[in-house]
Amino acid sequence: MTGERARTSPSAGTTAGPVAERRGAARFLRYSSLSLVTVPCGYGLLLLARHWWDVNAGLLNLAVGTVLTPPSFLLYRTLVWREGSGRGLLRELFGFWQTVMLGALAAGVFIGLGDVLFGGDPVLIVVSGLTGQVLIFLARYLWLDRVTFARRGAGRRSGPLGPISDPKAQETAIDD
Repeated sequence: MTGERARTSPSAGTTAGPVAERRGAARFLRYSSLSLVTVPCGYGLLLLARHWWDVNAGLLNLAVGTVLTPPSFLLYRTLVWREGSGRGLLRELFGFWQTVMLGALAAGVFIGLGDVLFGGDPVLIVVSGLTGQVLIFLARYLWLDRVTFARRGAGRRSGPLGPISDPKAQETAIDD
């Protein structure tokens, strides 16, 4: 079903549009809130590693991103995308790692430049990295939500860009 019929389907129990929007907004809020925990942990580890090793902070950022991928994945998978994609944990982990590396590369370019330009000042290294991360924050969320954790064969779940089109998938999305 699509269009008006999907929004007013009796099997969904409620109007799908507002419910889908609330679910997408709630998922984005959980993603954003969790980022307020994981990002500072990553930068803390980066600054600690930078203190021990005299290596460009941009390169260290890639190593930190790799080390933190499994615990970060488990947090996001458990707290944001609880139902997963149905394609298996390893596929989801690989897709998540790809977005971590993309973010680390973007942040790493900015961090590396900040490290060189500002003489290794820890505060400016973090500000430089955050600038790179902010540039891809929303794109990363959309990729994770629409590709990595997208449910197979169940229409589409709710998301920030619109409601799902399958009433049975709506009932599943209400439970997440």
